[in-house]
This record gives sequence, C-alpha cells and structure tokens, in this order.
Amino acid sequence: MKFIKQFEFENWSNTQILDTLKKIEQPNERVLQLFSHLLSSHCMWLSRVNKTEFTCTLFQERTLEECEQLMQENLDGWKKYLQNKTEKDLEQSIEFMPAWEVNPSKRKMTIEDAIIHLINHSSYHRGQIVMVIKGQIEALPLSTYIMYASKVMIDMKEILQQLSVNAIALNLENFSEQEKQTQWIGKSAATEIEISEAEKRLGIKLPNDVKEFYKITNGTSEILSHTFSGFDAIENIDWLRNAIPDIIINYAEMGETYVADLTNSIIIAGVNHVHNILIIQPYGEHKDWRYWEFASYIPGETEFKGIEKYLERINDFLHNQIINKQHIVNKYDTD
Repeated sequence: MKFIKQFEFENWSNTQILDTLKKIEQPNERVLQLFSHLLSSHCMWLSRVNKTEFTCTLFQERTLEECEQLMQENLDGWKKYLQNKTEKDLEQSIEFMPAWEVNPSKRKMTIEDAIIHLINHSSYHRGQIVMVIKGQIEALPLSTYIMYASKVMIDMKEILQQLSVNAIALNLENFSEQEKQTQWIGKSAATEIEISEAEKRLGIKLPNDVKEFYKITNGTSEILSHTFSGFDAIENIDWLRNAIPDIIINYAEMGETYVADLTNSIIIAGVNHVHNILIIQPYGEHKDWRYWEFASYIPGETEFKGIEKYLERINDFLHNQIINKQHIVNKYDTD
C-alpha cells in the first residue's frame, strides 16, 4: 500500500486550498485554472496507470463544487489502484504521450516515478495558487506536509488530554495520584522500534492513525469503569482470533454474518474487558481499514471513522455525563 499516505496528504492539502478559495468572493480565474489543472493531472495519470480512457482534459474548466467532487474521486481511485500493489508492480513501466507538447512523441517511465512526479507537480501548482491569492485573503492556506503530519498528532493529543481531564473528573477514585496530578491517563509514547516490532509480529502494516496514537501514548488506563476499556499497549495488541478466540467461535455457532470481520480484526483495546475496540484489515470488497466498537452490552457493532473520531465521541459522552451529574447535584441541593 505504498503511496496511499501521500495521496491522503494530497487530498488534505488540496482541501486547505479549496476551503480558502471558498472564502474569496470572486477567485481569480488563473487560480481556478491552476487548481482544476492539478486535479485533472491526478485524473489523467490514474487513467494512464489503469490503462483506461481519459475522463477529463488537462486544462478543463470547473467550479469549486466540481473540483471538490473530483478531489474525492481522485483519492478513491488512487487508493483503490494502490491497495494491492507491490513494489515490483510499481516498478513496471507505462508509455504515454505528453499532453504539454505540441508535437508529442511517446515517452516511458515507471509507475513509481509517475506518482512521484504527480505529487511534486501538485505541490508546485499549490505554491503558485498561494502566490496569486496573497493579499486577497488575510490567512493563507498552510498546505505543506509538515502541517499535515504534525496536525494529526497535535489534534489527537489535545483530544486525549481533554478526555483524560473528563475521565478523571467523572471517576476520581479509579485513577492514581500521579494521573490526578498530571490530568493524564496515557502512558509514555511507544517508540518507532516498538511499533515496527508489533507490525512484524502481526504480519501487517498498521493504519497511520493507530501508529500516530501510539506515538502519543502506549495505551491508556481504563477510561470509564465497566463501560469504556483503556487502550492496550502496542506490545499487547493482537489478532482477535488469537487474543479471544471464543468470541469468534461463539458468533460462528450463532450464524452471525460478521464472523469474517472478526477473524480479520486486531483488538487494540479491551483484551480483558467487556468493551473492545477492533480494527479490521482490508479484505474482500473492503479496501480500507475499518474501526469497530464491540461490547457485550452493545447489540452488534458500532463503526466509527478512525481513532480520532472515536476519542471525540467518548470525550463528548464523558463531558455530557459530567454535566448530567452536576445537574442532579444542583437539583438535590435546590430541593
């Protein structure tokens, strides 16, 4: 799955540009041309590697709404194409006719080189766009890779910090003195070596957001007693079929339809708890990692879109519980 992260960055970076252009009352025509062009390039190279007919032209005019739609189509298309590609697959050469030449002659390059060109090509044009809109809007878009990579960690750590504060406030007696003092229920960060060793042991590359989580904290304490388990340390996460094989056996005997999902899942929270967090590897028609909350007190599974979204949801729940608790206390005092 090489280059998928780069295309996820491309989509994020283009989104920063798009959101900025939406704030400009009348975007410069040149800006719209450049933005549409860089998206067309993604579309055209995707057609080349798939050996299909072009569905767009290199200098096609589009509205911002049409650009936004094409961005998602490009991301989905590249992720689908790269999903099962090996290093050797990407070393294969493709022939093409340069669209920028007046009298083009056939050229050849590897698929890997074509992707590297495409990503650098996009960065070049995003830089041009920023130069053109400078002075038209107060805050220019920050669309560089370092902003993308570091923002993911900052956001997740902020959510974890707030979640820690709420969890401790709600269940003060369940946390250590150190956790109360630091207002942090996390642990020391996992090292790159520990993450790499876990991937080797599991025989698979973990999704990026899971790795980013463990770079912040190598697991957590139990978040809410008998309700939300803590995250397990990276060295303890395992395939569900190894960690709790009885779950799969029991659901298979009941004829449940999601036994294959459970078989292909890794448990990252709740090995010894009634509440589990599972990440399900891509298989069959499923091209992306999926994230499930699975518990004895929840019928079926609850799917969520990544670790950050799960943390946000749990944090919101804890916050609402605190408000409800305060409301009950206030009502009691009033009565």
